[in-house]
Amino acid sequence: MSYNAPLDLTSKLITNIMIAIFLVLFALQPLSPFTYIMLPTLLITWGIHPTKYLITDNMVIIKRPFGNIRLAIGDITLIEQLGPEQMGFSIRMFASGGLFGYLGIFRSDKLGTYSMWSTNIKDQVLLIVNGKKIVISPSNPQAFVLEVKNRFRQS
Repeated sequence: MSYNAPLDLTSKLITNIMIAIFLVLFALQPLSPFTYIMLPTLLITWGIHPTKYLITDNMVIIKRPFGNIRLAIGDITLIEQLGPEQMGFSIRMFASGGLFGYLGIFRSDKLGTYSMWSTNIKDQVLLIVNGKKIVISPSNPQAFVLEVKNRFRQS
């Protein structure tokens, strides 16, 4: 089963504004130091953002342009939908906080350290896989959680 990974309004705004700034500055000064910093940042961030989430018989796959993340369903010890109150206050440790989504390593006062491969800050799911916390944002989090739990029972 496939679940989309649509950008929320904040990510759409940040992404579009950053691309517009880059294009304007590139048009004005194509060889500026800003170009050498911004172009790789945009490309790498685009390359690691989730485009969809797939559930197979034994895997959850986070589809990304530059390589997928594969999580074995048998290694998942917890999966649950998250609300904002469960996330707590988060800071970026090594992450993008809106450019093409919320990507990388974060730290929360409630969750501790976790990886986030999310495009929507509201519809989030927490997975604990081999002791590591991973937050994602499938388009229908309730159905996603239910389907993964059903696949786990079948395996």
